[in-house]
Amino acid sequence: MSRIEEKTKIMNKQSIRKEVFARRKQVTKDFLEFNSEIIAEKVIEDKEYQKASSIFVYSDIRGEVATKSITNHAFSTGKKVCFPKILEMEAGKMSFYQVDDTGELEEGIMGILEPKTTKCFDEYTEDAVIIVPIVGFDKQCYRVGYGGGFYDRYLRKYKFKSVIGIAFDFQCLEIDKIDEYDYKLEKILTETSIYG
Repeated sequence: MSRIEEKTKIMNKQSIRKEVFARRKQVTKDFLEFNSEIIAEKVIEDKEYQKASSIFVYSDIRGEVATKSITNHAFSTGKKVCFPKILEMEAGKMSFYQVDDTGELEEGIMGILEPKTTKCFDEYTEDAVIIVPIVGFDKQCYRVGYGGGFYDRYLRKYKFKSVIGIAFDFQCLEIDKIDEYDYKLEKILTETSIYG
């Protein structure tokens, strides 16, 4: 797929999710791999990423920006790499755990790869960069997630050196209403733009 049409109408979060999920179904493997690599390079070149001793990153699923190149780079440069694990689905609670390689991940809730380890790393966020998954976002760096509030809660509880969202251009939409508990990201990187 060479291009996905952008929509500029203002949408509520549920409509954004529906729209983006439909767009993701149009994404080819080549589009996903090529543009994920461009975005990964932007993350790796980011000065806060380069200075950070730890990287908190997600396991990508269903058309999200792939994080493999980011995690491989982090492992190869001696950074601590931490992945999220859902602890309480109903309460929207998760924690991050350090792994030494992606072989230490197993399928967890909702089919997402999660750490097998119990080496919790939540207390060590101040010298860390967190890479946040996005369903949709606006140009002011507010994100729409899957609706569980996991990242909004986590980012309010822990302080990070830098909070970076990664997404494809087609995920940029106008959000009709920002709630008080919605977390504004410091920056969002796409294949063609840097917001924030």
